[in-house]
Amino acid sequence: MAQGGGISVVLTTEPIPHIALSASPLIPVATRNQMRQALVNAEKTAEGRDMLKAIGFERFDPANSTIYAGQSRTLRDYWGF
Repeated sequence: MAQGGGISVVLTTEPIPHIALSASPLIPVATRNQMRQALVNAEKTAEGRDMLKAIGFERFDPANSTIYAGQSRTLRDYWGF
């Protein structure tokens, strides 16, 4: 846009969170917590860094409901979901 490429911004939205993972409620809470900690701390071990590199991620960030607040509106209004 800065180089005069003929592109105009029509609409902007708040950034949408990246990929999220979820676990079945049938998985025991202790196991879900272990999985969460393993992913969030993956960058701290050689094996974890190898896994992150293989999937093209820098890291996993812990999620909470605040991160996804209002996202259903964005999906519905702008993407039709």
